[in-house]
Amino acid sequence: MFFMSMKKILLFAFVALLIAGCRLERIEPEDGNNKDNDKKTEELTLSFTASHEILDTKAVMGKNATINWQPTDRLSVFDGAGANCVFSTKGLSVEAPSCTFEGKVTALAADYIVVYPYTETASLSDDGVISGITLPATQTAVEGSFDPKAPLMAAKTVEGGKDLTFQNIVGYVQVSTDSKCKKIELFAGNGEILAGAGSISFDAKNTPSFTLSPERALSTITLAPEGEGLLEAGKSYYIAVPAVTLEAGWGISITGTNDKVYKRIESEQIQFKKNTVINLGTIKQEAPIPYVTFSAESEQTFTMSFQLFDNATPFTLGEGEYFQYRVGDGEWQSFTNTVSDIVFGGNGNDLQLRGISSKGTALSMSDQLASIRFGFADVPVSCSGDIRTLVDYRNYETANTSEAMFCNLFFECVQLTSAPDLPATELAATCYFQMFSNCIALTKAPALPATTLTEACYKGMFEYCIALTEAPALPATTLADYCYLGMFAFCIALTEAPALPATTLALYCYSNMFNTCESLTEAPELPAATLAPYCYSAMFIYCTSLTEAPALPATTLAPFCYSYMFSECYELTKVPVLPDAQLAFKCYEAMFVACKKLSEVWIALKPSFTTEDEDELRTIKEGYANCFDNWLNLCSNTGTLFCTEALYNLVNEYIIPSGWSYEDIEKHL
Repeated sequence: MFFMSMKKILLFAFVALLIAGCRLERIEPEDGNNKDNDKKTEELTLSFTASHEILDTKAVMGKNATINWQPTDRLSVFDGAGANCVFSTKGLSVEAPSCTFEGKVTALAADYIVVYPYTETASLSDDGVISGITLPATQTAVEGSFDPKAPLMAAKTVEGGKDLTFQNIVGYVQVSTDSKCKKIELFAGNGEILAGAGSISFDAKNTPSFTLSPERALSTITLAPEGEGLLEAGKSYYIAVPAVTLEAGWGISITGTNDKVYKRIESEQIQFKKNTVINLGTIKQEAPIPYVTFSAESEQTFTMSFQLFDNATPFTLGEGEYFQYRVGDGEWQSFTNTVSDIVFGGNGNDLQLRGISSKGTALSMSDQLASIRFGFADVPVSCSGDIRTLVDYRNYETANTSEAMFCNLFFECVQLTSAPDLPATELAATCYFQMFSNCIALTKAPALPATTLTEACYKGMFEYCIALTEAPALPATTLADYCYLGMFAFCIALTEAPALPATTLALYCYSNMFNTCESLTEAPELPAATLAPYCYSAMFIYCTSLTEAPALPATTLAPFCYSYMFSECYELTKVPVLPDAQLAFKCYEAMFVACKKLSEVWIALKPSFTTEDEDELRTIKEGYANCFDNWLNLCSNTGTLFCTEALYNLVNEYIIPSGWSYEDIEKHL
């Protein structure tokens, strides 16, 4: 193909590419015989003298550009018999702005159709359509230019004339990268076709156009250097593209020298036009988009359903929103409703999931939600990637997660061995409610970096994950109602609890958090000084390996705050001194029920009251008594120990074991 002189210009920086004028001259055979050409059956030699206009690129580059022919350029000329004849440059040894093309035809024609580049498989139909033309899906990278086999041009003579006007029937995109790379791939956002086999036709004004055949076309164009070379950083390269509009945008994929794949995705519509260069700019080699990815060593099936419970209202995506999946390197498949039994796994055929869904995968924590299932119970599945790519895979790092919920997404996925990343710091209420509940093969929880929590955000998140051995850090210092309720309940393999630095508690915030964590041997520090209703209720119930309770420094209590906190902790032998505190209704209710090895509990409470009204005094006494309601029931007969005679006298008629006197209690001090 014709190339611009690289010493003088950069190629194709403006919307006009090429209008070339050519003159046709018929040349007699070299032996001078056969003057009657109409009767001649042998091949006839013809030549075209071709030249190119100067491209006006001042609007972009500030100077003009000269386009040159190359010695290796060849044309397809269709003669009077419709034969595809090859024409080559004649006498051209270096790049030049004009040259002569010469070739042989089998029959003269009043009009000629010419196609660049020469295509051996091209053929001309009776109605003037040229088939067998290919826009390459793999194009050779040329620094500052394009693959000479990629640009498609066509021309048709005017009846009785000898002039040809070549017209470019493809457009171009200009790309560069910030680092060396092995290849660049341009792909359509929604699978529109970009390359492959097609045909050229002419309209009434002899303007050519190129149409791709859907049956033989591809949605990706690959630009790669010859051999084992690399594309250089900061250099411009050009990809020939058809005149097409990509409604769902486009993407660029770059394979770096380390074989990592980096992608840039644009969702805005883009239109490729003939004779037009679109500069896509410099593509940075950044980390690839971490789609939610499922891997299995052997065949597995994937189902994502949008209604989990009977008679539940289906989860419905917003306008223009969707999910997509693909297996291996296949095309992305869009869906807005249930997809079932998608086969993946084995031979690197991972299944990737992405989406545009501002609400995540749920509208509520109980029914309007989507859930994932795997078909074969004995085939483990690992999951990786960033959950935010289900909210907005195009801009996942800045995706708005304030309304995104993933309630029950992996509920009872018994094959799941690892979880995707959950890096969001802006959480929706109930966002991760029971997200991994009953994932019995999950051994490690993802990091949870959020410091601003919302109501029930982690409620039941890992309950019944019986293989989970490690809990994530929980850095929040201000909690929300129900935020950790039942978070690790029944995680019987969990051996260590995370640090819990929160000092501002909320309703039910830690309730049942470690319920039945049978392997937990040590409780975390609990530094809060002011408690909230039910905040620690049943927090360590049935933690049968726990031997020592943490310090409980709170001095302002709340109703039921310690209710059943260490109930059924059979191995518990040591508890801290409970400080002088402002009591609340049933604040110590059943706190140490069935702690059979617990021998004494020291309480430094110093109640005081000023009223002499008997009814009011009884109310106060009942209030203090209620705060200890049933708190040592089923413990050893050493009973309840108090540090002051006043407290004993206040509450003995309610909670001191029958027959005990203050002197009896003193014996145990």
